[in-house]
Amino acid sequence: MRLNLILGFVWLGIGLAMLFPQVSGWQTMALNVANVSFSAGWLILAMSAYNFLRWYVGYSSRSQQERNSELNNLARRSRRQETPPTDPDPNFDFRDPPASK
Repeated sequence: MRLNLILGFVWLGIGLAMLFPQVSGWQTMALNVANVSFSAGWLILAMSAYNFLRWYVGYSSRSQQERNSELNNLARRSRRQETPPTDPDPNFDFRDPPASK
């Protein structure tokens, strides 16, 4: 999952590097789609956002699973720690034979 975070930063750097000439006013090559020209840096920034989103979804689901696991372990421990009473109830002590009538 860290790969998505690393790729997000790589794509972010490349995208910002490609947008810098456009922002500074230098002549750059632009993509023309349906008579609209735009820089490829915007597509690369979208790929960066996609990688950051994938990293965040994986990170949040993993942390949620860890929380659920901790809660389950805590519930199991609390059930195991219930100790039976130390003094047996004399009404249910069947070690001695019953008194004859």
